Amino acid sequence: MDNEVITLGGNNPFLIDESDYLWIVKKHRVNLYGVYLKDRVITGPRKHICTIKEGQVFFGFKHFESFGFLASGETGTEVIKIKINEFKEELHN
Repeated sequence: MDNEVITLGGNNPFLIDESDYLWIVKKHRVNLYGVYLKDRVITGPRKHICTIKEGQVFFGFKHFESFGFLASGETGTEVIKIKINEFKEELHN
């Protein structure tokens, strides 16, 4: 499996709009926010949805036309990005 480790901080959040991926929190925690979008650009305030702790998983969502989910972490937070199909194959081996 080719997994990408992503380092997060408060100034580099990302939209979790890739529905064929999951992310495992490797270090610290990730806050998920609901956000309004226009052309994939955030257009209003964030609304906190939940906190994902170290060792827990969150999944990508296809964003709606004007709404999506944003992942943000404290400085040094690390997540592992994994393709869901590869993850399922690994579970069966």
